Amino acid sequence: MDMSSSNSSMVMTMMVPWLHFTGGDNLLFETWRPSSKGAIVGACIGLVFFAILERWVDAMRGLAEKHWRDRHVA
Repeated sequence: MDMSSSNSSMVMTMMVPWLHFTGGDNLLFETWRPSSKGAIVGACIGLVFFAILERWVDAMRGLAEKHWRDRHVA
């Protein structure tokens, strides 16, 4: 398989690694697309907030189910 160096370098410049620190990727929503370094930092803070919120909702669901189960048995 013979590839010229211009073709292989062109392919390499178009590929973006999974972990990169440039803007332009969609996060959770299509409209949430950070483009500056400050926006990327804000998006990281927002994602951490969503993760904590999701775990809190899951914990509250578990407590509510236990309460309902105990109330049903009693």
